[in-house]
Amino acid sequence: MSLPQEKSQRIETLEGLRGLAAIVVFFFHWILGFLPQLSGIFPNFPKENVIVGKLGLFFLNGAGAVVFFFVLSGFVLSRRSILNNNSEQIGKNFLKRWPRLAFPTTVAAICSWILFRFNLYNYHDAALITKSPWLASFASASPVPVDHSIWDALTQGLFYTFYRGDSYYDSSMWTMHYEFLASLLIFGTTLLIISYKNSSKLFPILSILIISIILFMYSPWYPPFLFGLLLAYVLPEKSKINKIWEYFYFCIWFIFARVL
Repeated sequence: MSLPQEKSQRIETLEGLRGLAAIVVFFFHWILGFLPQLSGIFPNFPKENVIVGKLGLFFLNGAGAVVFFFVLSGFVLSRRSILNNNSEQIGKNFLKRWPRLAFPTTVAAICSWILFRFNLYNYHDAALITKSPWLASFASASPVPVDHSIWDALTQGLFYTFYRGDSYYDSSMWTMHYEFLASLLIFGTTLLIISYKNSSKLFPILSILIISIILFMYSPWYPPFLFGLLLAYVLPEKSKINKIWEYFYFCIWFIFARVL
């Protein structure tokens, strides 16, 4: 007799929006590096051509896309456990979380160290052409790792980017600090929701809102994860949503997360 297979909780709409957000981040960084006069971030450029305050900013708002990624992480990390009422899944996700994040950050840090070691970066020369302060500072890395050892790159990729937020080998790794710490918060809050899911419908919602308010006073980057957890709790199962409404719902979610 064949065993029943676990139904996949993957939502294809989110995969598409994830790709869209990644494209937004790419073009935002491209503008910072090669068309800095359009970004509106640097004070030494004329203001008439900037995209801040214009419709085009929505499609090139890198910070908004990062917020969406954080919302999506909160949703994905908690959704399956909430649907299946499975606290064991939380433990498995907890054990897998650091290795999954540490592998790409370690590879990125070591590859960047190699490029520094053999003088293969040309961001200084490129910045002289594009006039980008962001590019001249190695994408706002601080400090720029010119004389550091490979051990420094290894420890940054494995540990310090998560616990201290170090990201000077690859400044985009700053998000991993929040991804890691917020994921621990999501796992703990999800366990709380599962434990009290049958006692009160409002208790998990109020708990998430209270935790979000407290964390917002510490850093505005944490509440988006809790917002994703809230969606994971209140959203019905996929089978109950018409496909057209599913696309509409998550597009609204995407827009809200971008302007949050």
